[in-house]
Amino acid sequence: MKKFLGICIVFFLLVAITACGTEGNNQPSGGTANESNSDFPNKPISVIVPFAAGGGMDTATRILTPYLENELGVPVNVINKTGAGGWVGWADVANANPDGYTIGYIGTPNFITGYLDPRQNRDQNLDSFSMLGKHVTDRVVMAVKKDETRFTDIKELIEYAQSNELTSTSTGVGSNGHIVSLKLNQEHGTNITTVHNQGAAESSAAVMGGHIDILFANLGDIRSSREDLEILTIFAEERSPLLPDVPTFEESGFGGILAGVDRGFLTPNGVDDETLAILRQAFENAINHEEQIEKQVEMGLQSDYKDYNEFEQELRDIEQTLIELEDLIWE
Repeated sequence: MKKFLGICIVFFLLVAITACGTEGNNQPSGGTANESNSDFPNKPISVIVPFAAGGGMDTATRILTPYLENELGVPVNVINKTGAGGWVGWADVANANPDGYTIGYIGTPNFITGYLDPRQNRDQNLDSFSMLGKHVTDRVVMAVKKDETRFTDIKELIEYAQSNELTSTSTGVGSNGHIVSLKLNQEHGTNITTVHNQGAAESSAAVMGGHIDILFANLGDIRSSREDLEILTIFAEERSPLLPDVPTFEESGFGGILAGVDRGFLTPNGVDDETLAILRQAFENAINHEEQIEKQVEMGLQSDYKDYNEFEQELRDIEQTLIELEDLIWE
């Protein structure tokens, strides 16, 4: 009898312990994006590229996509949403459900000038997003037509432009070409007038045809026309491995003007920390994949992985530079 009672007591204790454990772990189904998402990802992920298919940003993203799919184990679909200098797509990212399944691809300076531009009255800014990591750098170069005789190097061009008027290309207000020309006028006393046009191809043609004096372009955008141009300098911290014989602007004896497209990935603000950690690790591994790096080089792009903290700091530094130039950019 005592043995039977002992068994019963043990049985009821086990039932009580199990019931307490079950009650403590009872969570409602569903959940919000800010709750733990331990099975992420379990469906396709969309990467919004805010420019047309076939362009530089689109191509760079599609090169990376297979490596992301290998890391995440789900399809990664590139969605092109064009308009407003990229901000149709970026606004869609900012307003998306913060569940980790909508990612945006950004490029500077357009991403930042788009919300700093007082004429646009945008609600979004850098704080509307969470960074995943930097992907590639596409530095700005200064080039002239191949048979240019007035100046044959960057020093001669600066000296000439200090006493003569020159024209330069730009792909729009607040673009890299526009900003560099403003900084040259401001810091080095040059007389460069910006001519805005529709893109890199039009800019290159205008310079090669002798209609505009100076070409400012991203290195990746002029890979097909490079042989018809004389590249005088690159606005980077160090020489590009793609142009080892072209000096940086600073090493040519001038102030360190840096310019280029820094491209990277982000999510809308509000994605939970666990999901962000999964995405950030996947992007780090995919971007640093040797084969991916080689394919970007073939497109004239330099893989330049930075983690989310470093990338955000770069963006804030660029933002501050643009704020200091606001009166000139949007005069």
